[in-house]
Amino acid sequence: MKFYGISGIANKLMECYLENRYQRVSVNNSNLNKLSSKWVHVKHGVTQGLILGPLLILIYINNLSLSINKLANLILFADDMTIIISNTNPEEFKNNINSVITKITNWFQSNL
Repeated sequence: MKFYGISGIANKLMECYLENRYQRVSVNNSNLNKLSSKWVHVKHGVTQGLILGPLLILIYINNLSLSINKLANLILFADDMTIIISNTNPEEFKNNINSVITKITNWFQSNL
């Protein structure tokens, strides 16, 4: 966040929003009994349904396109990502797909 100029109280607020979160699943069965899983610490990710979610995802993956820009086009919108790969040569197309998947996997592993 500091890379994007978010510091001080705003950065601390974002840290508090993302750290020390827990979640569990609760289900009402057909007998109206509520069943719940154990609380589990959330290590990665952003809570779904919150306004900050799409913004944080875009900030997080903002430079992902730099790692694949010669092989594919990356289109980002809110929390969705589309990767466009095109090539008239089937063998090069297959190689590009494999290369892009490898580069994206490596990018995510190095940015956790």
